[in-house]
Amino acid sequence: MDAAENSLPVSQDAFRQLVNQANAGDADSLNELRTLLDGHPEIWQKVGDLATHSEATLIALIAGNDKLLSESLARQVTQIRAEVFGPEPSRLERMAVDRLVVCWLQLQFSDRLAAQPGITLAMERHLRRWQDQAHRRYMAAVRSLMLVQRLIPAGGELPSRHDLRVFPRTGGTETKAKTATG
Repeated sequence: MDAAENSLPVSQDAFRQLVNQANAGDADSLNELRTLLDGHPEIWQKVGDLATHSEATLIALIAGNDKLLSESLARQVTQIRAEVFGPEPSRLERMAVDRLVVCWLQLQFSDRLAAQPGITLAMERHLRRWQDQAHRRYMAAVRSLMLVQRLIPAGGELPSRHDLRVFPRTGGTETKAKTATG
């Protein structure tokens, strides 16, 4: 929360004390915290950015104490974002890219664990299943991002809800989707 703490209207110590008191159940401190957050959205936007927290956690899990790997992964994430974002990404596109990055990190973590030498056969099977699941989640994130990028034109304006109909209206009736059996 470094950048957010730098913009606080109170000292960092006073802010931490306020948060601790609110966490301890002090209703007045909670109301004061809410007022502070309402007046400084940069704080709750930074603290509430769970995608960034997830990325940091996954990078720490993957890299362990290896600072070179940690810094390299952080730069890799930044590069992926730069390559995948359009010129003016919409909020929905940014959310899809956040998901893609987290899924990519999960896949890298599962690949790293599955490649460990000396694991038992049972552990290898478990890790392979986890690896397959991580791969499916990653591919789903890729497909979701592609769909978002296809639906949202450059400039980030969402199409109207009428443009997003799954079953377009024809002749005043809904078109039925065919099932696999029919």
